[in-house]
Amino acid sequence: LIYFSLKEWKKNRNNLVRNIKKNLKSKYIIIRSSSLEEDSKKISNAGKYLSINNIETNQIGKIILNVNRVFKSYGNLRSNNQVIVQESIKNISMSGVVFTHELENGAPYYAINYDDQTFLTDTVTSGTSEYSNRTLYIYRNQKNQLKSKRFKKLIECIKDLELRLNSKYLDIEFGITKNLKCFLFQVRPITVIKNKDKNLEKYFENAFKNKKKKLSFFTNKKNSSLTFNTVFGQMPDWNPAEMIGKTSKPLAISLYKNLITNNVWSEARKDLGYYKPLKTNLMETFFYQPYINTKLSFESFTPKNISKNLRIKIVNHWLDKLRKYPHLHDKVEFDIAITCYSFDIDEKIRNLLNNKINKKEKKILIKEYLKLTNKILLNYSLKGLKNELTKIEKLKIFQNEIYKNKKLNINIEDIKKEINLCKRLGTKPFSKLARYGFIAETLLKSLVNKNILSSLELKKFLLSIKTIASELSYDLEKLRSKNVSKQFFLKKYGHLRPGTYDICSKRYDESSLFRGKFNLKKNYNPKKNVYFFKKETLNKINLILNKNSINIKSNDLIGFIKDSIKAREYSKFIFTKSISNILKKFQFYFKKINLSRDDLSYLNLEDLIDFLENKNLKKIKNKILKNKEIYKKDSLIRLPLVFSDLSSLEVIPFQINSPNFITNKKVVG
Repeated sequence: LIYFSLKEWKKNRNNLVRNIKKNLKSKYIIIRSSSLEEDSKKISNAGKYLSINNIETNQIGKIILNVNRVFKSYGNLRSNNQVIVQESIKNISMSGVVFTHELENGAPYYAINYDDQTFLTDTVTSGTSEYSNRTLYIYRNQKNQLKSKRFKKLIECIKDLELRLNSKYLDIEFGITKNLKCFLFQVRPITVIKNKDKNLEKYFENAFKNKKKKLSFFTNKKNSSLTFNTVFGQMPDWNPAEMIGKTSKPLAISLYKNLITNNVWSEARKDLGYYKPLKTNLMETFFYQPYINTKLSFESFTPKNISKNLRIKIVNHWLDKLRKYPHLHDKVEFDIAITCYSFDIDEKIRNLLNNKINKKEKKILIKEYLKLTNKILLNYSLKGLKNELTKIEKLKIFQNEIYKNKKLNINIEDIKKEINLCKRLGTKPFSKLARYGFIAETLLKSLVNKNILSSLELKKFLLSIKTIASELSYDLEKLRSKNVSKQFFLKKYGHLRPGTYDICSKRYDESSLFRGKFNLKKNYNPKKNVYFFKKETLNKINLILNKNSINIKSNDLIGFIKDSIKAREYSKFIFTKSISNILKKFQFYFKKINLSRDDLSYLNLEDLIDFLENKNLKKIKNKILKNKEIYKKDSLIRLPLVFSDLSSLEVIPFQINSPNFITNKKVVG
């Protein structure tokens, strides 16, 4: 590289240009900013000023023009401001930026933001590429967990740079060639870490040591492997990342476990004819981050009457596939596991079990999935969804009766009763209805795969199903046009919280969202979305039902699909009212003893019930303080969305997903 000040450039421009041409042997150069206003210990100003790449060294006029442009971009033309001219590197396989500690809090990670797709050097710093957000976090004290040769090489170079500059707080721009040669484009000090904790590194070290002991329970003891006998994911099955957040506080976690993932989920699946795993705690938490144990989830997707050996074979194959293709973690019920009979089950077994089972086992599996699915569909044609919806309606009656009296009377027995009713009449029926909904969607998709329905017909049909969400949209429109009162709207929807299980998330009837004037655009017309299948399509569905030995008619199948999707959403709407009311009761009671919502969020459900029984205020306040301190540090620990071995504690990729868009419109930004 060559650098010079504005004063030198004005005085000696021609000599400097000759010097650039003589000493920079590359065909192309980059002219980079180096203002006095950037890269100091107090302020970075990274990316504020101009840099211009790919200027040919023999184009003297372009060099002069662009050096002037870079100086001009500083605004303040101080004579000792500088420009740097570097050789431009062309054979880059990966480029990006590394922070040697996290910017916000100083957490001990190398945060590597990189692009290994475009082979350009500036996509990460400019943010101009769809590949510019790939991120890898590497724990600074990791020991031999890195498998990638290129990242090993990069970390070696970074550590060398830290030694040379005698600083562990650096912001580095780099490039790596295909033959693993590292180029340093620029390095600057990390200027400000907002909430730096000197004891953080020691805390991380101890936390990882303790967590490895817990996680070793899931490893294969026979060959002392670091790989688990399961895969942990935040979005498969009961999807805690969406329901309670990627990092969640103790109250939300314990509520979700108590109401669903401890045993309600497996009891519901057992009732429908699925296998109930021996261990039923579906969700594990590591550093306040909730994960689904997908081994248990996959076991529970198999019919209860298949042999143990066949189940093991199937589940192990699905786990291996998720390890190999972690980006499918939020689509396991369609792209990894088989969860029910479908019209394309032969293709599914071929694609999702990949010859892992023999012909006899395949025959047994199809027979058992057909039996399970047929039982559900036949039951629907006789009774509809009455069994589960009756329970949901009983819960609704209980909710209405208990809140007729506007005074919140809180005692331990009422709370326990409401929690138990929420499970028995709310989350368990919902678990079954949610499973019906997945079966409905699987059958619909298989009708498209077998060319019985077109994608357009599927889209129109789904849009025509009026769920509680479309009802909410319609009621919002009526509220906007003053056809219903705010009181009516909030009586119906006031219990909803953006974070259902989070006590800090305000209910609609507590929120400022519905106060004052409404400025909503007209957003929903239910008359537009009406759809009926053609007689020809219904005849085709009847033929495929007969061919697959499913003893119901097409109208019953369409009814099952519609009713299941509607009932899934409706039952969630009802049982979440109980959750919202339980949280409201806690909030109301503890406010009298000066404990805020935020304070309560750091306690388990069991802690709150224990206090209502024993009234030990000192104990509960101490627990809040202790949990706040632990949460503050634990929430800085990075974990991937999906992981299956111990190395994932220390090398954390940011999982690239294919988004699940519920639209066919496009947004580009």
